[in-house]
Amino acid sequence: PLRPGIASSYVTQQVSMLPTSPPTYKALVFGGTGATGKQVLRQLLLSKRCTQVTSIGRRPLEKIVDEDVENGAGSYTEEERQLLQESVENGKLVQHSVAMEEIQDHAELLSGHEVAICCLGTTLKAAGSKENFTHIDHDLVVAAADVTQRAGTRYFAYCSSMGANVDSWFFYPQSKGQTEADLKLCQFPHLSIFRPSLLLTPRPEARILERISQAVVPTLGYIMVGPMRKYRAIETVDVARAM
Repeated sequence: PLRPGIASSYVTQQVSMLPTSPPTYKALVFGGTGATGKQVLRQLLLSKRCTQVTSIGRRPLEKIVDEDVENGAGSYTEEERQLLQESVENGKLVQHSVAMEEIQDHAELLSGHEVAICCLGTTLKAAGSKENFTHIDHDLVVAAADVTQRAGTRYFAYCSSMGANVDSWFFYPQSKGQTEADLKLCQFPHLSIFRPSLLLTPRPEARILERISQAVVPTLGYIMVGPMRKYRAIETVDVARAM
């Protein structure tokens, strides 16, 4: 369960009602190395109801973790590294190294999964341009959703952002809103869109202003009540649990 006072700091758009929860299920994860995706992966690997987790990405998670340790980045805790290793060894974690640009050609890897969770995303700074941002944050997300739906997945969850609005004058929320709109066209039987506010995460590459925000914003949560409650900062682990 989510901790009191945290659950309402994000908005979930339930496009369609959730199905009756199956006793067990297999899950796909797109973007399992990002701040939220990493927590989603952890929650699924710890879940007794989830019998298999399939991670789709360019490189095996073990290599990413090894590089993290070698570089001293500290993005993965010892507990997380051990969980990933054990999950690979016991077969619960299945990995497919596929470039997301080619995901449409690998539908066979996605079949047999009841659930798909997408945490693909980037920042304008990391993308380098609006065009690259749109390619990663919109095009690849929609492509993943399209092929996943055709592979038979019934439930798709997407991590969007607070303020997403296809009619916004500002690029970031407009782009997120467009992605949401296009996901609805995929016609999943069950689709959930999560719109967290500021994500609290120990991200090593966090910008100076982001670090300041992560230190200050949580203290403002107590005065964010009523309509302002949804703007409370939220930890990535809480978003992952909800998804």
